[in-house]
Amino acid sequence: MERDHLVASLYSRLVQMVIRRTNALFELGSSNDSEDGSVNDDSGIGSVIEIGSSKIDIIDIAGLTGVNQRGTRSLHELCANMAAEKTRHFFMRFGFFNIVDQACDNSRGSMQNVLEMVHQRKHEFTFVHVSPEEILVRHYEGRVPISYNITKIVENNRNTIRKEMVSLFDSKSCSFKFAVTLFTSDLNAMAQSDQYS
Repeated sequence: MERDHLVASLYSRLVQMVIRRTNALFELGSSNDSEDGSVNDDSGIGSVIEIGSSKIDIIDIAGLTGVNQRGTRSLHELCANMAAEKTRHFFMRFGFFNIVDQACDNSRGSMQNVLEMVHQRKHEFTFVHVSPEEILVRHYEGRVPISYNITKIVENNRNTIRKEMVSLFDSKSCSFKFAVTLFTSDLNAMAQSDQYS
């Protein structure tokens, strides 16, 4: 699990950095770039980035996955399927991911919180509650519904990396400077909160 969180974090930070850097290149006379061309701020990948009148968005979509498989899927498949669905429907402003994020933002966030919030807004979704730990989603193509494990979704959505893992990317101990750049804001935050020495 720790490995998966680290890989997801590296991938997310890399995509964020590529988007920020590419958009920064469109801005004439940009003062946001460091001398080595790296971008160290930590804005979210989901935010719209506009610089001047030019912008670039990157969408990495695999399409519907797990349609012909039996059993339940986890966050990876749910994200891939929802991304494909959202490109067709654009984006539901207060949809399922909002509920998962709200439940996970709460320190007491759990599978039960997600299920309660989903049940309250069930008219907004194309799914049926299957069991205490699973939901069944009928995606836009109307194919066979796909089952997702709520416990795994909540667990994976937290996507936290232990400070010991982040500290591996400290410039004192990591010789791969590009990776150090990806974790600079985390290392600075840890240093300021006395979590890191």
